[in-house]
Amino acid sequence: MKKNNNLLKVKLHKKKVSKNEFEVLFNLLKKENNNSILSKLSKKIVKEYFNIAIESDHLYLYSCQMNGKIIGYALLAKNSSYLISEFKKIKIRILTNLLINFKFISIINIIIAIIKFDLILLNKKKLNILFKSFNLNLLAISKDYQSKGIGKTFFNKLLKEIYYKHYKFNLIVCEAPNSRAVKFYTTKAKFTLIGKKIRLFKNLYLLVKKYNHK
Repeated sequence: MKKNNNLLKVKLHKKKVSKNEFEVLFNLLKKENNNSILSKLSKKIVKEYFNIAIESDHLYLYSCQMNGKIIGYALLAKNSSYLISEFKKIKIRILTNLLINFKFISIINIIIAIIKFDLILLNKKKLNILFKSFNLNLLAISKDYQSKGIGKTFFNKLLKEIYYKHYKFNLIVCEAPNSRAVKFYTTKAKFTLIGKKIRLFKNLYLLVKKYNHK
């Protein structure tokens, strides 16, 4: 598998995703990131969300490709605040879509995040880390390619490309919805668990990693 991983490529999307690309990304989101609020939204809004991320100077949408086929993706932000500010123009549509589809828990979690109530479990030091660190918002690898070292290789490659080509950073933070995700980030990506963020009905784990760019 190491030989195959050498053929793995990362692609930074800077143009609107094609119909075929979006179908793959949307399916990955629904299957592998089904705990995320984004996965609860309609297909049309998710596509607009991705395209806003692509056009933003503060967000990065990457796909993981092997033999020209998308097998994973990642969404990152210069810091967590941009995950709210960059999508202000569609916030009403997001809330309306969730309301129409009776996703009341997702609506409450959005409000909790907007008013920063989700951060009450974190002390000042941890809040400082959160607000000043590069943010990994979403990461997914297709189930057929999991447990083969591909996620780790993809993650390392995209961080290296971002650091040397786009944006310098020292710390990176991420959130994990369950113990399985925590295990990946702590054992494969060398993150450290530092706390939790409040969510209904299951809190998110908050992790941080010092990026060694040498």
